Amino acid sequence: MFAIDFGSYLAGQSALNKNDNKSAIYYFENAIDLKTIDTEYGKDVAKKLCTLYLLEGQIKECIVLAKEIEKDLNPDDSDNTSILMALIVSDIKEKNYNSALKRLKNIKKSSYERFSVPIIEAWLISEEKKNLKKAKQKLDELETDLVINGLRNLNLALIHELFNKEKEALIYYEKAINAYTQPSYRLAEISANAFERNENFEKAKDIYIKFNSSSNDNLLIEESLKRIEKKIIPKKMIKNTSDGIAELFSTIASSFSSDFTNNFSIIYTHFALYLKKDFEVANLYLAELLENNQRFIDANNIYKKIDSSSNFFWHSRLKNARNLELLGENNK
Repeated sequence: MFAIDFGSYLAGQSALNKNDNKSAIYYFENAIDLKTIDTEYGKDVAKKLCTLYLLEGQIKECIVLAKEIEKDLNPDDSDNTSILMALIVSDIKEKNYNSALKRLKNIKKSSYERFSVPIIEAWLISEEKKNLKKAKQKLDELETDLVINGLRNLNLALIHELFNKEKEALIYYEKAINAYTQPSYRLAEISANAFERNENFEKAKDIYIKFNSSSNDNLLIEESLKRIEKKIIPKKMIKNTSDGIAELFSTIASSFSSDFTNNFSIIYTHFALYLKKDFEVANLYLAELLENNQRFIDANNIYKKIDSSSNFFWHSRLKNARNLELLGENNK
């Protein structure tokens, strides 16, 4: 007994081939009874739905479905990796860190997981085992991978702060900044924030100046430099393990995206937003990734939500206007 509506299935497959994710979800949901998916076709549709849910940011829907088919997900099949990672993200959000550590062992370290898995493990070891030495050893596995030297040092800094090792953390923040000739704004912001909180305002200013020397983006750093000049201590930006792992997903998504990996980056950005709902930078990365997929209306829906008090407000306005022009609506 197939228990599948083949008309809906074929319509869903057609929509999927046209990259119309929302229509594909609609048809695939109608193709099977999601309560009885224990058939060959049911499992196939469930896997497709899970991936589509992730691409559209419907993480909860994917998690519910993924739990039903987890035993049938071959970890050696890279098509299943994002679905398995969704279950780990669910564990992290629910603070089921031991479960997340166990599930991580089944993740195939291909593509982004080559970097994300050891770093997530380091965070979970820190949180669950309270063992800084083992967490550092896990991060040191990536020491020879120079392409992520900055990312590794950033997470070393953040994890040392988790253990209130401020002096050591500042050393790693500086190493993270020095790993790049052109550091990103986000890395500059997080690193400068740490030095400001330790009242080293000159160092914080130097970090922003280094960023600006390559980007020439005064608007982004103007308010931060005013705060530094007044020696106002800012609030900590990465407050807990969920924040740290959300930052990891967002950083990887923004650092390694390409035409081939754009959808993986979209999924990682949605993971970041699931762990940290009001994550402005991740939302902006998501908008750019959607633009890469020619989804200009969806990108603009994100840009319109950027508050006028944000450092990114004018950038968002400009991006919105550019997308309207591309859509032939530059009179709006």
